[in-house]
Amino acid sequence: MTENKEIIEKLEKLQSLLDESFELSEYVEHGCTSEYAEKVAKVVKTVDDLKGAPSVFSNLPSFPIDQAKYDESRQERDKSKKIFMVILCITIVCVLIFLISNWRFFNSVASIGILASIFFGYLFFKSNGTYNLEKKKYDDSVAAYEKSIKAFRNSLNFYDQEKTEGIAAAKEFACQYKEAYEEYDRLLKECVSKKADAMENFVEKMKEAKTYDFVPTEYYHLIRHVIKLLKSGRADNYKEALNLAIQEDREEQAEAARRAEEAQRTQIMREQAEAEERRALEAQRHNQEMERQQQMHNKAMIEEQRAANRAAEREAARQASEARRAEQDMRNAASHMCSRCANASKCSGSVKGRTLNCGGYRPR
Repeated sequence: MTENKEIIEKLEKLQSLLDESFELSEYVEHGCTSEYAEKVAKVVKTVDDLKGAPSVFSNLPSFPIDQAKYDESRQERDKSKKIFMVILCITIVCVLIFLISNWRFFNSVASIGILASIFFGYLFFKSNGTYNLEKKKYDDSVAAYEKSIKAFRNSLNFYDQEKTEGIAAAKEFACQYKEAYEEYDRLLKECVSKKADAMENFVEKMKEAKTYDFVPTEYYHLIRHVIKLLKSGRADNYKEALNLAIQEDREEQAEAARRAEEAQRTQIMREQAEAEERRALEAQRHNQEMERQQQMHNKAMIEEQRAANRAAEREAARQASEARRAEQDMRNAASHMCSRCANASKCSGSVKGRTLNCGGYRPR
């Protein structure tokens, strides 16, 4: 028991060294930088932007845009307007002359003039829209210029006073900036120094940890478990505790690998089931679409058959009507022929008007 107690004390001391080494390593890697980044940010915030600049610098005039595009659009508008008005006047005159004289020549000219008026009217309204847009841009730039030049001139009235105040503010800012920079430089040096001290302390802790050479470095992660096995009595000595810890660690790793494999297999099965479900849904949608198309085809065939039947019925009715009309025409012709027959008075009523091939027909 005494031997186990000494081993436990050594293991606890080694674990403490390892914990401290880990904390130092984390501080060197991340903690120190984060700590001093916050401090530097606070120092930077203490220095405001340079203020007190004369307002004349923030009210510099903005000049109007180039007038060339505005003049060009105005000339194009005037040109298209002149052409449009000339053609429109000629067209109106031709229309009036045509209405008064009814000469076809002026009708043709007026028709051409109307078409030309529509075309050049479109060109005029388009160029007029471009002109209005360019005019607005130019007018806005002139208005902005007049406003800015007014503000610039007003700012000049306060320039001397603002210049004096600005120089004083700049001197104060320079002092604040110098103090902040000195603090910033001190913090950087302090950060480097603390990081170096932490790194040196880390190296010393690791050197001291290596003096406990009865624990291989690859088993450092099992030290807490070994201590627990010894304290709980599940192992009688350090060697047995280490072997048991190694065995249980391997079993845990194997179990973790098995769970990971099972999870992967479950994920694959889930993905396969989802893929199969998607395929089934796609097949169902395909079948529904095919059934819908078949129904539409059947409906179209039925409609076509109905249309064909209606057409056949109309044709049969037409033919029957034509047959009746032909028979009636024949009877009318036969009656007319009988009315002109010399033997009409000798024929019986059942024979008259029945045929055009009567053998007893004698013209009057």
